[in-house]
Amino acid sequence: MKLFAQHGYGPGDKILNGIQEGSISGVILSARYQKKEKLNSDIENIINISNNAEILMDPEIYACICANMPDSQLGQLVDWDFFRPHRRAQLEDTSNIDGVLGATFTTMAGFPLTSIIAPNIFIPRSFNSIEAVIAKNFIRRTMPVFAQTGDTRHVFATLAIGHHALLDRDEFGAFLNDITALDNPPDGFYVLIGGGMADERTDITRSEIMHADVIAGWMLLNFTLKMNGFKVINGCSDILTPLLGGVGGYAGATGWWTNLRMFSMNKYIRTASGGRQPVVRYLSNIILNRIKFSEREAIAALIPEINNGLAHDSDYESGEPERRVEVLQTWESIKNLNEHLIGSNVEESIRRLENAIKRADATYTRLSGFGLPLDIETNREYITSLREGLKTFKQIAEI
Repeated sequence: MKLFAQHGYGPGDKILNGIQEGSISGVILSARYQKKEKLNSDIENIINISNNAEILMDPEIYACICANMPDSQLGQLVDWDFFRPHRRAQLEDTSNIDGVLGATFTTMAGFPLTSIIAPNIFIPRSFNSIEAVIAKNFIRRTMPVFAQTGDTRHVFATLAIGHHALLDRDEFGAFLNDITALDNPPDGFYVLIGGGMADERTDITRSEIMHADVIAGWMLLNFTLKMNGFKVINGCSDILTPLLGGVGGYAGATGWWTNLRMFSMNKYIRTASGGRQPVVRYLSNIILNRIKFSEREAIAALIPEINNGLAHDSDYESGEPERRVEVLQTWESIKNLNEHLIGSNVEESIRRLENAIKRADATYTRLSGFGLPLDIETNREYITSLREGLKTFKQIAEI
């Protein structure tokens, strides 16, 4: 499974360094943070490092519903020709959907992206909703409108879903049947699963996404789409990337802020800011979780395996590393997990994932005996969610 950078505020040289090191295979650029006049040069910089890098851009049309709100924060989105405010009622008209798709594809045609991400809206709570109908129409019209451009690149339809929608299995199953039975389907899907409020101090392992049924649903989405011949790129998949890759996902993505690790529509609404930045963390593969920089040394003295034994471990040995190093360590760790946990088939991958979750649980059991202030019970609940999510997926997929 490939791993991409999820682009956002303050990229600096993080993405270039990640591609140079080989920990990421490409990037999903954000139209909200990507300046139009810099896109060609930014892409050229990536290509100069790797001709094989995959470069896509999320048009983030789902934010159009927020555009007329007085507290919206849309960044560079308002400077892109394809972005316009839209009311839900307007998008019930197929001709307007075609207009949004056409404007997006026309703009994208002028840039050397390797594949194209088509726009769509967000399905907040239910697949039995007008938003789901509109989203299906966007997906249904993606390839016919794209074909009119003569572009030969692959096109990925966006599928942005609120985590609540995955909880009703009957509605979810009906939706999956509809999008896998299209006469003229896209080449693949760009999937985003949304949680609740995601500020920079939110820990993804304590988010609503880390619910067993949500994890199982996200895995089922990848499994079903792959079985039907689609490539699936998972945005903001972070630590769940190996689970999604193990059941057929083509790529996952994560970045350096919480809202690049976990998708939330709340990021398009201005909120009160202030306070300290989140502390730098270390992603430990043995526990499938992040720990604070300040905790790593104490834990490693008791359980040396908490360290991954990878190149960026050394950056944590002589004081708190810079944030640009934190994301390089994250990408390095998730790539390593992908390599070790994703097998040649789904059954083998599930066995490896089950063993990794057992190992993480056993490590937390060992840690609990040392009396370290690590909120062990909350972390055990997270591991339980992973285990139950995998178990539920197996039941639904009849594996």
